[in-house]
Amino acid sequence: FPPGVPADTEVLDDTGGAIVERLRESGLFHSISDRVQEDRIIQAWRFGLDHLPALIDPGQVPDLEERLSSPAMRSALLRLRRALLSPAAVAAKMMARDDPLGLGAFLPPLFAPRVDGFGFDLSEGLFLSPDRSALLVVGQPVRSPLDFEFSGRLLDEVNAAIKSVEAERRTIDADVQLEYRVAGGYRQSLEDSTTMRHDLVLTASVSLFGVLLFFWFVFRRLGVLLLVATPLALSALWALGLAVPPPGHLNAVTVGFAAILFGLGDDSALHLYSRFAEGVSSGGRVEEAVRGAILSTGPAIVTANLTTAVAFGLLLFTGFQALAELALLALYGITGLTVAMLIVLPALLVLAAKWRPAGGDGGWASIHLPLPGLERGITKIMSRPWMWLAISASVVILALTALPYLSFDLDLRRMRNPSSHTVQDEKAIIDRFLGVSDTIYLLYEAADPDSALEAAANSRSVLQEAREAGDIIGAGLPHPFLAPSRMQRSSIEACNDHGVFLGAAGRLRAALSAEGFRTEQFEQAIARLSRWENPGAAAFTIDAGSGDALRDLLQGQFRFAPDRVSMSVPVYLPGTAEQSTLPAVLRRTVTAAGFRVVSLTEAVRETQSVVHRDFRRLFILAPLLVLLLVWGLLGRKLRALLALLPMAFGVIGALTLAALTGIPIGTFTLITVPLLFGLGVDYGVYMVHRYLNPGTLDAPAALASVGRTLIVISATTFIAFASLCLADFRGLREIGFLAACGIATSVASALVVLPAAFSLLDRHAAGRSRAAE
Repeated sequence: FPPGVPADTEVLDDTGGAIVERLRESGLFHSISDRVQEDRIIQAWRFGLDHLPALIDPGQVPDLEERLSSPAMRSALLRLRRALLSPAAVAAKMMARDDPLGLGAFLPPLFAPRVDGFGFDLSEGLFLSPDRSALLVVGQPVRSPLDFEFSGRLLDEVNAAIKSVEAERRTIDADVQLEYRVAGGYRQSLEDSTTMRHDLVLTASVSLFGVLLFFWFVFRRLGVLLLVATPLALSALWALGLAVPPPGHLNAVTVGFAAILFGLGDDSALHLYSRFAEGVSSGGRVEEAVRGAILSTGPAIVTANLTTAVAFGLLLFTGFQALAELALLALYGITGLTVAMLIVLPALLVLAAKWRPAGGDGGWASIHLPLPGLERGITKIMSRPWMWLAISASVVILALTALPYLSFDLDLRRMRNPSSHTVQDEKAIIDRFLGVSDTIYLLYEAADPDSALEAAANSRSVLQEAREAGDIIGAGLPHPFLAPSRMQRSSIEACNDHGVFLGAAGRLRAALSAEGFRTEQFEQAIARLSRWENPGAAAFTIDAGSGDALRDLLQGQFRFAPDRVSMSVPVYLPGTAEQSTLPAVLRRTVTAAGFRVVSLTEAVRETQSVVHRDFRRLFILAPLLVLLLVWGLLGRKLRALLALLPMAFGVIGALTLAALTGIPIGTFTLITVPLLFGLGVDYGVYMVHRYLNPGTLDAPAALASVGRTLIVISATTFIAFASLCLADFRGLREIGFLAACGIATSVASALVVLPAAFSLLDRHAAGRSRAAE
């Protein structure tokens, strides 16, 4: 029922029961129910009675002895007579045959206050919310939620059952309004799969469209769009094709690789095409222009792609599989990109020239980006280098003061859209049934079940104290009837010491006869008391071949192997917990007792430590490897150092923005670090390469020429990453936002810091020449 509406539990009972029956017929569930299974309760209760001497609390033995006295027996039978005359006589008769004296009251309680982390009102045997306004139907499907086809079929069946049952119910009582919510891993996995496909298509389409539209703006030729788009598309298809064997799938991280690849690929295409257009416009033959473009830009393209490959390649050695898969996919794409730019694009240029010769309207378009002040600005920067370097250094110092506030967060739930209906429905169910924020499992491995049960018994008091302190809201310890042998022996010895069962069978016969009952109807209870004259007969053991009653009590908590037994104890954390983890004191206690703490949160904690380690390693190894590579390819170590400056500015800028906006570094945003290492050094490589090879232009003009190209390629890369901001996955949006801002910082530093540094080098070289003369 909607919140605030008086609930009718009869309506909930009928509706829930109809849905359960409909879904049972589907064959898609191992089990499904909306209520406590009465047959299991009765089976457990009878098991407890059969082993009462081994299960009773030794402190209750004197009370049991009193209950088995002749006067107490006759009082119990008088109460039984009144119960048999009540409307509940059917249930009373059933229980009377097994337990006419009410000895079941001495057994440990059958129910824990919580079931599977949810709070229920079980007064009617239904899974009712504590306020009795909602009913929970719990199902265990036959296949994994990672089987997306099965998950889709399952949800279709569930929704069809709800629709059918609701239609039938409305024909009977149209005035009663019910709300239905479906949640769980199957719906979430299906939504994640759909979201990934949606994000891949959307971000790739927007990225490619935005890049090509910007190309059209700067070149004003449709043919240029086709020339650039063809090698980009081929490299993306190449990467997807190679990804089929390993990793063989896309995840929430790799789903954005197409946008990343388009952002990386247009750099090489633009530099190659721009130099080709310059060669053709100066009157050279097409073949010579292609050859000159390859010779002049090929080293820079190879260097840029290699440095990007190195930056991404480091992710192969991270401890997080999704990042390693992204690195592998990126390496596939960069390899295909390099081949496409140095082989496919030149071939397309030659073929296009034969189809549309240069000259007139068919001429090759150069960059149409009206920036008349660019060369003048670079000239001013080079005339006053110390001032601009001082300003840049001041900005870096201010940015570094914000980095201590950078946070790390690896909660995988952050990547999901909080406005998702699946997330909202799950939250509504958890809130209505006082659900937990997380479940942590204490795993214990032992040589036999008895040792595992002993560990659980020893931890009971510790977990009880944690519950009373509010650190946890409960723990799913093994069923209280599953007593370890030590506790069974203690109970049996207490019964022996008091002799509580001696003569009890005869006293019960006498009491039944005195009260006018037919003793033959209670032979089972009489035989049990007679058997318990030797309480040791009540002892039991647990193994893989235990009977039905014991296997049912195990409830999947135990896993049997030839050489060991595993027991898992779920611990439920309060929904208000700031961190989904065990308190430090409780963690130390249970681990000292031999338990291993496992859960999704624990996996996240472990992965977060890996990310911290990888983050530090990336900051050390990536710049070092990139430096060595650029140094070797450019041949001048000082120029190589200069090529790293835009990379450093981009990374610092992105991390500063993350600290100021509260975006944590985690599984997804960590990707921006190698991205900016690769992209930032590309800008530096192209600037340094053109500075060392100015051609017929002076330094400001040459730098303005390559700067114009850098603005174009950075704008397209900015568009590519900004497209990720449209993704439903929050992690992808954060990657796009930080990467786009880091790219803007990188290109700005390339156009300001590098010309100033070049100017200082020129002045230094000129001074040395004058000194030598």
